Amino acid sequence: MQPSAGRVVASLCEEKFETTPINNPSIGAFESALGAQLTHGKVYDVVRMIPAQHVTSYGHIAKLIGQPNYSRHVGQALKFLSPNTTPPVPWHRVIASSGAISSRGPGTDGAQRQQEALEAEGIEVMVGRGGERKVDLREYGWFPEPGSVAVGLFAQEGSDADHIEENN
Repeated sequence: MQPSAGRVVASLCEEKFETTPINNPSIGAFESALGAQLTHGKVYDVVRMIPAQHVTSYGHIAKLIGQPNYSRHVGQALKFLSPNTTPPVPWHRVIASSGAISSRGPGTDGAQRQQEALEAEGIEVMVGRGGERKVDLREYGWFPEPGSVAVGLFAQEGSDADHIEENN
């Protein structure tokens, strides 16, 4: 079976975007968008690996996908995640490296929804005096060594890579 055009383009570009910043102005808009999709796909693949009743940090996901300085990109990938993504991505299992649930800004309920989703899995979320929500990373943390998990656009059958080519 021959690979689809989407898979061929993705495989040709994947290596380039592992080392090219997504917001690099010297690359074209198509390449930048494709690089973002490739990075987002890797983020989603790794987040799907986080076991229930465990959490990890944005920074650790970035390390696992081979881009240790891109924790903000991990947050952006999760921010733009469609709630209809199949298979589902347990976005609620990714928190700040301090164990804090990140605020989504004034007037939003994202932190509350994340707390509720974590508690539904049996993860204890502590609320501090200032209202900050935290998880004990010593008890609930999931931090595999970089290189110890299969990462890549096609690491999981039925991943977002298949969704990318369906849309093209």
